[in-house]
Amino acid sequence: MARLYKFTKSELETAIVYLSETDSVYLDNAAVASGLSFLRAGGDFADGVIEFEGRRQGGEAFATFDRRAASIVEKQGRKAVLLASD
Repeated sequence: MARLYKFTKSELETAIVYLSETDSVYLDNAAVASGLSFLRAGGDFADGVIEFEGRRQGGEAFATFDRRAASIVEKQGRKAVLLASD
């Protein structure tokens, strides 16, 4: 959404919170909360949701090409694997 609509991270957060509080929109609140936490930590909302879902499904580590995402995961006390982008 941020790239498509050219939202700032703050605007993106506001839009997601607004949608999550709308009665006609059904979301996975735990996944949304994780995505928002990741966004607030300086990462991408989608990476936060993906990392959360991986943990929920039993994954032991978050694998990514994104240095910032790996750093955020590690700062939250979880394992991240930074993949090489040869």
